[in-house]
Amino acid sequence: MSGASSVVVEGLPFARIVGVGSAFPEKTFTQEGLFAALGLKNKVSKKVFTAAHIMKRHLMLGDPDPVTGLIKHETTEEMQEKFRTGSALVGGEAINKALENAGITKDDISCLIAVMSSVNSTLVPVLSVLQVRLVGDTAF
Repeated sequence: MSGASSVVVEGLPFARIVGVGSAFPEKTFTQEGLFAALGLKNKVSKKVFTAAHIMKRHLMLGDPDPVTGLIKHETTEEMQEKFRTGSALVGGEAINKALENAGITKDDISCLIAVMSSVNSTLVPVLSVLQVRLVGDTAF
């Protein structure tokens, strides 16, 4: 960019992106399959879930009941625990891919920045800590 400058403070390290990695939950749902599995009946919800621009969703949901076809209801505590452990595992996979793509190891970095997308944002601020623990280093 024209006119852009960077500030360098002598003696302090600078951050730069050296690798990017992504990972997703293994289980996928089509829009209509998810709408049916959740047992939704609302016309507005149906309109959202039949949007043609979304081909599939990667979600940490249980298996649909073989009899009803509906996904088992989970308590808030069950969902949060699944989100905590699942997000840390998927995030750890993305971190390892980023390190591999950069050709480095965790010992070569001093800063880790993680970005995620989720409707369950209650644990988002601590996910980086969980992911660093999963990678196996507390020196960050």
